[in-house]
Amino acid sequence: MGWISIAVATAVALAAGLVPAPSGHALWSATPQIAYLALPGAFLAVLTWNGAIKLLGPQNAVLFGNLIPVTTFAIEIVRGYRPGAVELGGAALTIAALVANNLLARRALRFEQAEAAPAFELAEAA
Repeated sequence: MGWISIAVATAVALAAGLVPAPSGHALWSATPQIAYLALPGAFLAVLTWNGAIKLLGPQNAVLFGNLIPVTTFAIEIVRGYRPGAVELGGAALTIAALVANNLLARRALRFEQAEAAPAFELAEAA
């Protein structure tokens, strides 16, 4: 629904006269940026995301979505941005929540596997 929503919003904004239609020159000059967004920004991102889901499993892969703002934050720090205490606390809280969620999920999975093992062994012995 993402691209459809954007297309509808753009059509409505153009029809209402809220935004001007871009000229042919403006569209042509934006071609490299559009190509960058379409190829590595979308195509490769989807391929790697699907690979991560296959490799890590959906529950672990989806947790990485929460790291996107933390990664952006880290890049900005490297570029010279000086974060405040609240921002650092938020990033630390996000990372701590992800680690805790992952550890608790793994413990729950081990517990489920331990409970299922005796039932499997009894069925196999019969």
